[in-house]
Amino acid sequence: MRRWVISLGVLLVVGGVALVGAREWFVAELERHRDVLFLGMIGGESESTEMVLAVALWGGIALVAGGVVVVAGGVRVTAEREVPIGLVIATATVGLLIAIPAAMFAVELGRKRNPAVGVPVRRTGEPQVRIANPIGCADGERDGFADFEVFPRIAACAGVWVPAASLRKPATGSPCGGEVMCASPADLCAAGWHICSSAQELAVVSAEQCAEAGEGQYLAAMSSSAAEGECDPGLVDAMPCRERGANAQPVCCGEGCVDARCRDAVWKGATAIASSGLACGASAVAIGDGVLCCPN
Repeated sequence: MRRWVISLGVLLVVGGVALVGAREWFVAELERHRDVLFLGMIGGESESTEMVLAVALWGGIALVAGGVVVVAGGVRVTAEREVPIGLVIATATVGLLIAIPAAMFAVELGRKRNPAVGVPVRRTGEPQVRIANPIGCADGERDGFADFEVFPRIAACAGVWVPAASLRKPATGSPCGGEVMCASPADLCAAGWHICSSAQELAVVSAEQCAEAGEGQYLAAMSSSAAEGECDPGLVDAMPCRERGANAQPVCCGEGCVDARCRDAVWKGATAIASSGLACGASAVAIGDGVLCCPN
């Protein structure tokens, strides 16, 4: 009986070491991406993160300790006959089925960042990022995503521009917002900020947080599809801002947005667009609406 007992013990030790190692790797990822992290598998709350990390650490240590005990016991076991090789293989397989998923689970916590369900992790007592102008709106007041410590990389800024203009029209350098008319939509964003124009930038919030950004609708400088005739999510850093055609409407956050025909541009199955029907390349908003600003 000794051989299968020792095999099981060794596999438990290997699984425990892998789990602790994966946990340490994940902690390093937390530190490297400390500004915004997406932990969709565990809900994104910092308390939950700490709990899972603690479970991974002590679970790994327990596996190692248990494996050592099993190996020690196996060494002391004496048997009158050798166990068939089939039983040894079966025992090793069971050990792998325990060790491998445990290690993969810890690794997946860090690797699987799903924007559709992830939310920012906030460090208590300090801002996640240090941005020269954390408000993000040119008029000094956020109209959506109001808490800049919770949402350091996105701001909803209300304002109006006339006539209709591309959401990628360069800023003129004349701050606007509130009762001040804008010469360009980009003037709504503070210095050091720009209108969000990629799925990667918008994914700092979840689909639910986007929908609850505030009253009205706040536009991003990207259409809901990379193609006119079909739904194509394109590349996270290269979405177009088209002037006309189907699927040209800009991606939108806020209570006034409507479901997009192509709903995978940012959040899979949950991306919304502006209700005005105007294209990203020739857009306008009503009073109370505005744009989404992201830091440079």
